[in-house]
Amino acid sequence: MPDADALAKYYQTLTDAQLLNLRAEDGFTEQAEQVLAEELKRRNFRDSDVKRNTVHKNRINLRDEAQEKGFTGRGPALLFFGNRYLNEADKTANIRLRTRWLALGGMPIIPLASYRFKCKGSPGKWFWGDTEQRVIDRVPLNWPQVFLTWAKTALFILLVFLLGAGFSWYLEHRGR
Repeated sequence: MPDADALAKYYQTLTDAQLLNLRAEDGFTEQAEQVLAEELKRRNFRDSDVKRNTVHKNRINLRDEAQEKGFTGRGPALLFFGNRYLNEADKTANIRLRTRWLALGGMPIIPLASYRFKCKGSPGKWFWGDTEQRVIDRVPLNWPQVFLTWAKTALFILLVFLLGAGFSWYLEHRGR
């Protein structure tokens, strides 16, 4: 384990951002905690600076977590479905609840998490395509939204099956 002088020299080589990120981590020895606190004090950082950096880092992590990923055409993807409001205050502020899904071929299969988004546009009648939205926080899965999305998916699959069966029946019986 490095001694206090070696830790102090190492901490002095770090940028302010690196030092603040290091402060947000846990698991330091008592000696390392003390040297880190001294370096933060030497650079005139306050507890509020450390908290602000932690909040900013958490917001960036949440934003990255709440991104759609993958290709919606054929392969697996992480997509958002659903748009609802948790309460009247959210409706007034245009804060919508959306659920992130593991999707195959653009169809939702497994719900992963629900998020609240601050949206700038107004929802359309048929499509909810709001390109300007900012994630606010992650909330527990909203099961009514999950079941509604599953029901819509099942209805879509049933409709495709019935159209295929109807077309097949038509091809067999058109020449009679």
